Amino acid sequence: MPSRQPDNLVSLKILAEKCGVSVSTVSRALSVPPRGRISPKVREQIRRCAESCGYRGNPVARSLRIRRHETISLVLPPFFTQTPRSLDFDSHVRLTQWEVIFSVIRKAREHGYDVKLEPVQDENVSFLTGKLDFAHTDGAVFLTPEFFGPLFPALSAARFPYVTMNFTSSATPAMFYPNPETGYRQAVDFLLKSRRRRIGLLFEPERMHSEAILNVLRKVLRERGLCREDNFFHVQDVFSIRKLVDDKFYESLDAVFCSNDTMANMLEREFEYRRIPNRPAVIGYDNNPVYNTCSTIAVPRAEMARRTVELLIGHLTGKCRIGEVSDTRVPTWFIHRKKVPENSSERNHSSKSTKNTKITETQK
Repeated sequence: MPSRQPDNLVSLKILAEKCGVSVSTVSRALSVPPRGRISPKVREQIRRCAESCGYRGNPVARSLRIRRHETISLVLPPFFTQTPRSLDFDSHVRLTQWEVIFSVIRKAREHGYDVKLEPVQDENVSFLTGKLDFAHTDGAVFLTPEFFGPLFPALSAARFPYVTMNFTSSATPAMFYPNPETGYRQAVDFLLKSRRRRIGLLFEPERMHSEAILNVLRKVLRERGLCREDNFFHVQDVFSIRKLVDDKFYESLDAVFCSNDTMANMLEREFEYRRIPNRPAVIGYDNNPVYNTCSTIAVPRAEMARRTVELLIGHLTGKCRIGEVSDTRVPTWFIHRKKVPENSSERNHSSKSTKNTKITETQK
């Protein structure tokens, strides 16, 4: 027996009659985002009428009509579901990745799209071929594409739209990734103005993110004649940081970069706990929201997420083509959050925090 529709079901035709406009005008006004040329006054009138009448759109019917699910997939790399390799660093670094996820979801919903999270459990990504097709989703965003290289030829052959976003300079090309060089140039120039020329780095060996930072900083320092390999130190956890401080590695340095803000915070805490009077300036990387007191190199995660989603949805709606964008480097920038004395003789552990300062190219 066929199901009976409720008597109070409100259709586009009923709304059109109430508002004195065509059905197509009502459809365009209620679309998210709005389609076509409709005056704001008419659009607001139609939306108020729809709200007062209790109108509810039919997502299934809309999907059949526009031939899209209005859903995109966000594919997450294995480390999102695996046990952190370094409990001291990984657990906090992942907070920055979740900022990307939230930014993708917010931007997609602004365009009327839902987001399906597709976490990968291990290195075997073949199961995704059954999920990334037009029967399940309209397109996909890949974070850290080096994990998914084998999938891309098949997706391209099927003309399935996807975009890639990375946070390191890896061997696998990405459509969007940060350019740490801009932030490090600003930071090093800022240090030089403060008469700090002996610059070092703490980083995690065998980690792609840290190795990329090492190479960028090495390049920036070489250009200024400041690069010394013996000022680069390997650390694995808080205990290795403490050992370096015990060995007084800082006595030959005016400033220390760290490959993430968690590491920078640990180093600053060690300096403060031991009341070291002539300690170097400490600068982190990634602008982790947990540590908003450290000077740092800010990574444009929200901006990268915005550009990635707009490119994918623009392709789906015919406004642009994915193939027109590749290798887009989004600039990082230096944020100065603590007072840096003019010279090393003025440094002491009682330096107080000051107002955040974003160093831009025009200020250099």
